[in-house]
Amino acid sequence: MKRKLLLPFALALPVLLFVFGCNAPPTNTPPTSTSAPVPGSRNLVNGTITVKAGNFYDIPFTVDASMRNAAVSGSFKVEGEAVNNIEALVMADADFGEWKNVHKEINLYNSGKVNSGNISAAIPAPGDYHLVFDNSPSLLTPKQVLAVVNLTWSR
Repeated sequence: MKRKLLLPFALALPVLLFVFGCNAPPTNTPPTSTSAPVPGSRNLVNGTITVKAGNFYDIPFTVDASMRNAAVSGSFKVEGEAVNNIEALVMADADFGEWKNVHKEINLYNSGKVNSGNISAAIPAPGDYHLVFDNSPSLLTPKQVLAVVNLTWSR
């Protein structure tokens, strides 16, 4: 008699587990990430550059979508006995054309006219950018600029 009662229960149990198991609500636990952001760096300039009299020296660079918290940082110094008239600038490519033509102040960083300085500019979005050393106010004297500037980011 016990066997006859157990047989229907034994047959029904797997069916009930399957039905209730398939209808279980999904868990909303997000996957956990164990990896920390990986820093990246690219040297934009490391050494002495010559900025011609009445001209500028342009270093274009690109920040792609995978580069989070991108920033340009470093230092520069005019070598020799130059007067305070070199400017370091960081700007978006969209602003570069207008700046070249009218020197409008649309920059992420502008050192002002100085002999030396520290560059620090957060890059707000992916795109094309320019690091510029401007000697346009000096119509007769080229400048030797010692610069170490890097683009840094995390992934």
